[in-house]
Amino acid sequence: HELEENISVLEAFQTVASNMCELAVILDQNLCIVQSDDRIDAFFGTKAVGDHFPDKVNQDDRQRFHSALQTATDSRIIQSIPLGLDVEYAALKVQLLIVAAPTCSQA
Repeated sequence: HELEENISVLEAFQTVASNMCELAVILDQNLCIVQSDDRIDAFFGTKAVGDHFPDKVNQDDRQRFHSALQTATDSRIIQSIPLGLDVEYAALKVQLLIVAAPTCSQA
């Protein structure tokens, strides 16, 4: 039952993010992009599935990204940070919204 609730919460976050943000990028536990579509691929300038997202974060912003990710994971509070992304065609400044997926504890 807890797993179903966690999946429902994650799906709700994905829906909100997809409607409020230009792009919603979903990462796995290794921080690799797990889903892509034409908009995401066009944004990054390449097929994005399987790419390690932190490698796309500007070197100067990687520590802040990892810190915000850790805060979102530990507190389950959405984090929003400005940072630079190095994509195929440019370096872009973006506002990143980080939503950590709820984890399911083993009983």
